[in-house]
Amino acid sequence: MRAWTTLAARQFAVLFAAAGAMSFVGIAERGSDPVEFAAIGIVALVMAGITLAVPWVRWPDRMALVLLVPAIVLIGLAQGTHLLPARTYGSLFILLFAWIGAHHPPRTSLWVLPFIAVGYTVPVLAVPHDAPFSVPGFIVTMSVCVLIAETISRALAAQGESQRDAARSAETMRLILDSAAQPTVALNLSGDVTMANRAAAEALGFADGAQLVGLELHDVMHHTKVDGTPYPPEECPLFTALARGEPARLTAEMFFKKDGSTFFGDFNLEPVRYNGATVGAVSTFSDVTQRRREERETYARLLDSERAALTDPLTGIGNRRHADAFLAAVGPGDAIALVDIDHFKRINDEQGHAAGDLVLRKLAEHLERQVRTNDHVARFGGEEFLVLLSGGASTAAAAIERISHAWADVSDGVTFSAGVAAHAAGRPVIATLAAADRALYEAKARGRDRVVAADPGEAVRA
Repeated sequence: MRAWTTLAARQFAVLFAAAGAMSFVGIAERGSDPVEFAAIGIVALVMAGITLAVPWVRWPDRMALVLLVPAIVLIGLAQGTHLLPARTYGSLFILLFAWIGAHHPPRTSLWVLPFIAVGYTVPVLAVPHDAPFSVPGFIVTMSVCVLIAETISRALAAQGESQRDAARSAETMRLILDSAAQPTVALNLSGDVTMANRAAAEALGFADGAQLVGLELHDVMHHTKVDGTPYPPEECPLFTALARGEPARLTAEMFFKKDGSTFFGDFNLEPVRYNGATVGAVSTFSDVTQRRREERETYARLLDSERAALTDPLTGIGNRRHADAFLAAVGPGDAIALVDIDHFKRINDEQGHAAGDLVLRKLAEHLERQVRTNDHVARFGGEEFLVLLSGGASTAAAAIERISHAWADVSDGVTFSAGVAAHAAGRPVIATLAAADRALYEAKARGRDRVVAADPGEAVRA
């Protein structure tokens, strides 16, 4: 069958071929005229070949109506030679009108009716037949023919218009979806992509959405975990949510592009239901790599800012604000020590502020090295440091005394005094801090370079 023929032409070719075969078969019947039947058969087969050879697709659809002429002629010849039974004659015209209705728009049968009516009546009137011509029968036959043709053509026209409306709607939705900046894909229940817009294709490194259709989305963009190990679909929360027909959301998840590069994205999956059953899902995602980077940078800046706000710029240890923070968490059994450098003003006056700053830094480093990891050290102000000994109330004075002796080995003659107070249950922290301050004042009054514990009446030891 040649590519340029149409379905309508092929149907007529089958009709002509059937007529030719019937003619040759009729030769064997008794009383038939072999010459007439052979002529009809040859003409019918030639018309079948011509019908297949003519490039009907190059012309308007109504050009195929010219095939009605040889068809009516062959039917008339078959009627005139008694090749057809009388009852078959009208049925063939009904078949012709059904063909008109199947391949041409409504009302086509009305304007071809006069020509076909002539082709119907001439053979009947020209050649005597067992069944005489009947006007009522003619009218009924033609009416049935037109009714069949119009019913078929109008039904097909309505169906075609419905299909065109659906196609237009689908194309409109595709255009709207393609114009959307949000990457969007549609999935079937197996997780295969059934549709993807341009934004989704670009986000994943594909030329267009058509290249994604048929691929399993998990294998395209979610096949590997952050640690580099394979990510089986059955472990993927998106895949399992799709199988259960439930919505799902991933935030700042790592996904892959076609070239293997990664990006972080927010992914949403919403099931699509029809008549109560889940038939697929629509997924949207967005690349949040830049946003995530900015958030991390902002968080790092906030941490740096918070760290700077709690750090003494000279010594690098906690400042007064930091001290206030851990003082708020002091509990029974903890101890507070106030450490103050002896004759610090003399150091600044005789050796300069640079020497004084050096002493402050050295003592800060020394205190941090000497205390335990769960203890805290902060510069409380000027040359004064605050040490919180967590759970060390009973040995606090001895601990600070040990730190003082160790300091003597590295301090180049600089000494410090310290006051220690243990914190008791039910007592305000400010009272314990005041007790440590009074103990420090007493250490200074006794001649400095010593550690003094607060009066047991003021600070209860654990």
